[in-house]
Amino acid sequence: MNEEILRIIELFDEDEVTTADKIDPPENPYRDFMDRNPQADGGRIGFEPGGVVTKKELTNVLSKSGVVINPNNFAAGAKDLGIKQNTKDPDFNRFNPKYIEPTKKQLKKIKVKQDKRQLQNFHSGPGREAYLKREKRIIKLLKSGKLTQDEIDKKMRKDFGKSSVNTISRIRKKLNIKIPSGLKKGIKNPKTAEIINDLNILKNNKQLNDLILKPDFSLIGDISELEEIAEKALPKSKAEPIRRVGQLMLAYSGEDPELQKYVGKVSNDLAKASEAVKFKMLDSNRLLSSLQKQAAEKRAASQLGKTPAFFGNIRKRIGETLNKFRRGLNIEIDEVKAIGGARAKTAPYNLFVQGIKDTVNQEKGNTLDKATQGAELKLQNATTQKEKIDIKNEYNQKVKKFVKNANKNLKPGQLPIRALEISFDKPSKTIQNKQAYKQNKKMFDNIYSKHGYSFKVPKDVMTGEQATTFLKTKKGQNLLTKQVDLGSQRLFAKIPGLTDLFEMAKSIPDDVKRAKYLKAGFKTLGIAAAPLVIYDTYKAFEQGKPILEALEQGFIGTDLIGGTKRVLSLTPKEREARSVVKQDALKDLNLEMPMGFGFIEGPTPDTDMTLQEAQQKMDAGIQRVKEAEAQKNLLRSQSRGFGTPVMADQFLAGGGIAGLSGGKKSGPPPESGPNSQGLQGIMKRVRNL
Repeated sequence: MNEEILRIIELFDEDEVTTADKIDPPENPYRDFMDRNPQADGGRIGFEPGGVVTKKELTNVLSKSGVVINPNNFAAGAKDLGIKQNTKDPDFNRFNPKYIEPTKKQLKKIKVKQDKRQLQNFHSGPGREAYLKREKRIIKLLKSGKLTQDEIDKKMRKDFGKSSVNTISRIRKKLNIKIPSGLKKGIKNPKTAEIINDLNILKNNKQLNDLILKPDFSLIGDISELEEIAEKALPKSKAEPIRRVGQLMLAYSGEDPELQKYVGKVSNDLAKASEAVKFKMLDSNRLLSSLQKQAAEKRAASQLGKTPAFFGNIRKRIGETLNKFRRGLNIEIDEVKAIGGARAKTAPYNLFVQGIKDTVNQEKGNTLDKATQGAELKLQNATTQKEKIDIKNEYNQKVKKFVKNANKNLKPGQLPIRALEISFDKPSKTIQNKQAYKQNKKMFDNIYSKHGYSFKVPKDVMTGEQATTFLKTKKGQNLLTKQVDLGSQRLFAKIPGLTDLFEMAKSIPDDVKRAKYLKAGFKTLGIAAAPLVIYDTYKAFEQGKPILEALEQGFIGTDLIGGTKRVLSLTPKEREARSVVKQDALKDLNLEMPMGFGFIEGPTPDTDMTLQEAQQKMDAGIQRVKEAEAQKNLLRSQSRGFGTPVMADQFLAGGGIAGLSGGKKSGPPPESGPNSQGLQGIMKRVRNL
């Protein structure tokens, strides 16, 4: 019944059914009746849309909307247009199919769909007509002889909304029309024009040419000086300076004929001296990429005050340790912030490394690493805070996307792949590897002072030098064994403490996976605990509690540390007021004590404060401490990246903050449960907390 009502309402909405008062009176009732019952013409009574119709009746309905289906392939044509058959009809069979008649609304959509299909048919109908128009336009553009194939393609897409390079090429070959080559035309291509401009600036640079002509010139040995000269000569170039030097030498030597055309003729001495590129690599693109990498590494090493081969040596030494441990691991040493961004001059962040699978490293290199330098240079050149925020947010979204994808199948115990997000906080807050920060504090702080940003470095990420030493230790070898056995994509990291474990867990979106990860992590740290206890501890950490208070809350269920801190946070006057209130409460308790059990006594406060005044002062102090603690936990929670701080009223336990008010106290540690020895017992069993 409900379905019938809804269908009737739909018919009213589509103007298929209306009320009698809205119908215009017919001029000729008899003619009107014949129009609605055209049986004389072999037609049928017009059933309402949605009813069952035959093939012939459907053809008639469609033709009135301008839709024609090939009668020889009617069933397939109707299906393509979304017209459904009524297979439940008792008279239905493959030779006598029954269809569900489309509504007016559906007929409009069917018409649009068929028109689109016809335009895609280049052999007949409207599609053929549209194609011939495009072909005529292509021929006209080809015969003009002014545009390259790519330029014609772009113009066609702009004018017609579609184009095909293959069609343009086929017509050009068929008509034997010659058009300008994209390479030879060069200067009209913006990118090529940039290359030509840069190369000719370098060609006319005497200092650069003199360096290439010196008797002991070495492409690799002099790469830093080559880059420095090119960087000064091309301050506005979008390309890496050393890449342009490589292209210039390919042009000088004749190794790249197209580039040679852009530069023109040079002296034989320059051509001969530039032949050094012939012996380096057969593929010019690989040569240029290699030059860029080597130049960037030397530049970064120089900024750090290290030897030119510093980064290469670090990778080599870590690689040797991994190969000695086990060959065939397919692990590459990745600088977490790519060295390719050395133009930004933030080399200290290139110190941090991770050993990850080659496939993950290649994906990182093709996506995130390419974006790093661009984001940094934009950030350094931005003039407004809004620009900087937008640049940071856009880059961090890419970081989060990469990390989420790389760690989507992370199993308990496996190390997560890392990437560094940009932050506007000071490096003292964002760099969690405190040893690395202290060793390079001046450089990290100078970058922040100059540019106002830093990178978030997780605590488990080591520098190359730290990793080289750590992997040779027993702990390092044990970690390698465990991660290889687990099939991890990342093999080494600073062994995490409890705080690090929680930091890693927050990046796991799935609650079940996070719980398994935390359980495995607690076991690694030597803590045996039930899942609920682990969950309570994690939630306290998430809400901004200090780590020791989170442990106490999760394992023991008390708040002794927090309570003591809150009492000490009161002012001397507030503590005095608290003593007055407490002593008054003890008097009431003494009156109820049985004879022979003695009396509970406390020191009488030396004060003129009345009980009412003391109560007001204590309450004000408690509220102040509550608000201050809430604010601290809020900031701590946000700094941990959770954004879910516990509110002030959540600090109340049994009617008041434990240890402050007259509310119910937490009591002593339990004699049995997760940890009968209390907090001290936990601390004895936690390694590297």
